Amino acid sequence: MSKENHKMKKVIAIGALGGSGTRVVAQILKNSGIYIGDNINHPNDNLIFTALFKAPKWYKKASRKDIDKRLRIFDKCMNNKRLTIPESFLLLRSSLFNKTIGRNYTYYYKLFFRKINPKISLNYWGWKEPNTQLYLDEINEFYPNIKYIHVLRNGLDMSYSKNKNQLKNWGFKYKIQIKESDSKEKINVKQLDYWIASTKEILRKREKFKNRFYLLNFSEFCSDPNEEIDKLLEFLDLDIEKKKRHSLAQLVKIPKTSNRYRKNKITIFRKDQLEYVEDLGFNVN
Repeated sequence: MSKENHKMKKVIAIGALGGSGTRVVAQILKNSGIYIGDNINHPNDNLIFTALFKAPKWYKKASRKDIDKRLRIFDKCMNNKRLTIPESFLLLRSSLFNKTIGRNYTYYYKLFFRKINPKISLNYWGWKEPNTQLYLDEINEFYPNIKYIHVLRNGLDMSYSKNKNQLKNWGFKYKIQIKESDSKEKINVKQLDYWIASTKEILRKREKFKNRFYLLNFSEFCSDPNEEIDKLLEFLDLDIEKKKRHSLAQLVKIPKTSNRYRKNKITIFRKDQLEYVEDLGFNVN
């Protein structure tokens, strides 16, 4: 599909550090009538995107052409287009060797038995997958009109998250890697370092998106979901009736893990780490 066709479409993507609260944001989009894919898991991750792009070893050697090739495959899948034989083989191979997909037979059933209708073309669609944040430059060029939502949760809460997949998979990007000798406390400190480094990179890239970038503060989102959903829907140019907006707000719940850092020692973190978290508007005490 040409970039000219991409310009005619409305596309939305959601990314974050895994465990930031993207699931409920994706559900809000879905309930607002935006197609986010059929091959998704319980957290609403788009598993085709996962299969193609949650691939650190491939990423290290991938050229821009390689990334664009996979974006074309993803775009075809999302827009109900038939893949070529080489494209089908690439998708199957990347799925089989992906640790997240592995032997997820439901995924393969949906993949192989998806209905193909070349005449179908969605005018507004999107996806949610935390690893999206790693490909923002390429995605922004592939979809010139894309709108991106970045979900940002308190870095101290994220430091104690059990979900450290991005740190394990992508820490090399920022020279932050887990060692076998690392204690739990040291890993928590590295998780916060990863949150800070990846957030700084995302905020730098925000300039390229201009008014197509939405930074969603998850703490504020949970504190006042009605107002925050109004802001989000305005960003998405979605006209949703008041009763429906209220039902969307009901989806938002303060997670049980909110402020979990208060049950742990924040003295393990450096002063510069705590200052950065606070600078972004989050509590550190």
